[in-house]
Amino acid sequence: MIDELPGHRCEMVRIVSHRMPGENARDVVALEFAWDDSTVLTIDVNADWTLCLSRTRWVEPFPGATAAERELFPDLGIWEVDDAPVGPASIVGRTVTAAEPMFNEVGEFSGITILFEGVSVRAFSFGGDLQVELGRQYGVRSRLRGGNASLARADDPSTGGRRRRGLTRRR
Repeated sequence: MIDELPGHRCEMVRIVSHRMPGENARDVVALEFAWDDSTVLTIDVNADWTLCLSRTRWVEPFPGATAAERELFPDLGIWEVDDAPVGPASIVGRTVTAAEPMFNEVGEFSGITILFEGVSVRAFSFGGDLQVELGRQYGVRSRLRGGNASLARADDPSTGGRRRRGLTRRR
């Protein structure tokens, strides 16, 4: 599936996040791309913390749960879909130039880097959660958390100007 990505033009990006009732903190649980040939790529994390790639759209696990049921069973949480995420919206209309799998220390598939024209998306499992980073030219990288992006530059004093494996980490 990864080898088939180059040449596809992105038509839409969706970020699926989850939060608990009464909380504002959201965790990204899935990233979904729609391509120009009407196919879909959904990225999420399996129960064993490996990355899952799927050709189907993300489906809410409890779609019929009412607000009252969510009150009774707060562990269900609330899923939210952002059809126009701020950072990834810059990918729409761009064509995939390359895609590379990432593997953890025991050789399991744990991430993917998708390169577009001038932009990259890195999605990977970290501690059982999906992490998504948007990379741009000139060393700017943003990490998406709950659909919100925070930018950090390689020369940002908060990072000490350090870069690890080509990524800038905000401290």
